[in-house]
Amino acid sequence: MNAIDLNKIAKGYWLGYCEIFPRLLKFDCPKIIINNRFRNLAGRNVGVDNTVELSGKYLKQFEGEILLITLPHELAHQIDYNLHGGYPENNRYHGPRWK
Repeated sequence: MNAIDLNKIAKGYWLGYCEIFPRLLKFDCPKIIINNRFRNLAGRNVGVDNTVELSGKYLKQFEGEILLITLPHELAHQIDYNLHGGYPENNRYHGPRWK
């Protein structure tokens, strides 16, 4: 799986999310980056940069899980960032607003 394929898959998810949240149409789908330095992290979202980084290590070992669980999870963080204008100081990642 390469970054081009991952970006196509992410775009498909993003379009589905745009149907649920039409305000997302004004935002671009996050760029997907394979990060080969991640050792204990499957993925992360960098909201301000509109990027999602996925672990190259875990992508090789658990491609299906990364595509079905981790990628949508990280995209949800970008959706939260886009729709609500950043993260609150006191519950940045998995607080009530994100859920």
